[in-house]
Amino acid sequence: MTDRSATATIKGYFYQFDQTIVELLQATKHGSITVEGVEDIDLDDGDDSAFVQCKYYEGTEYNHSVIKEAVIHMLRHFHAVGCPAGQLFKYRLRGHYKGGQHKLVLPLTDEFLKEHFLTYTKDKQAHKVHEELAITDVQLVNFRGLLDIDVNALSYDEQQDKVLQLLMSEIPECKAGDALSFFYPVAINVIQGLAIEADEAKRKITKDQFLRAINRKEVVFNAWLREHLGREYFARMIRRKY
Repeated sequence: MTDRSATATIKGYFYQFDQTIVELLQATKHGSITVEGVEDIDLDDGDDSAFVQCKYYEGTEYNHSVIKEAVIHMLRHFHAVGCPAGQLFKYRLRGHYKGGQHKLVLPLTDEFLKEHFLTYTKDKQAHKVHEELAITDVQLVNFRGLLDIDVNALSYDEQQDKVLQLLMSEIPECKAGDALSFFYPVAINVIQGLAIEADEAKRKITKDQFLRAINRKEVVFNAWLREHLGREYFARMIRRKY
């Protein structure tokens, strides 16, 4: 892997972590996410529930082939769970590209979906995934209704700005400096910690749990103050306060 491709890959991971934070902070009080579940982010939040996949290619033009594999993976999941007509979870693809977004005409038609996303060639043999899975026309229509593609997602810097704004709005008395220097690094650490868990159940966190995990500024400050002033002086100070 070249240094450039390694940097792009790492930036893509951080873009995904930022998107995970955005999804959590925008969720309702009882919303939750699973990191690296069915997709990069599984959002369980009532009518807004979705399996979300992020693509960040700031140096690459958009082409249908870039997201084809992701769309096929989503259709395979839809098929594996029985193609339910009333499925709540949507399939969301969020991508940022250097250009070429005009190539994707929305809303999708069944023919466009079949031709550009569900057909591929391997070892000189054409494959039509919808036919191989025996997906009916009605099932394909249902899947298309669940498929939400955005190839004009925010840039890396724009999304980071959004994360900081959300932190300030969701955490009481959180200022811009606090969000950037304390709460954002802690939030990233929480998401990274979830991502490396082998057990999928341990990669799930609710919005409330997430906010409690990152809103620890006073705890950290008190630990520093205790060491700086000495335990006895710190204890007297706490007694006076409470």
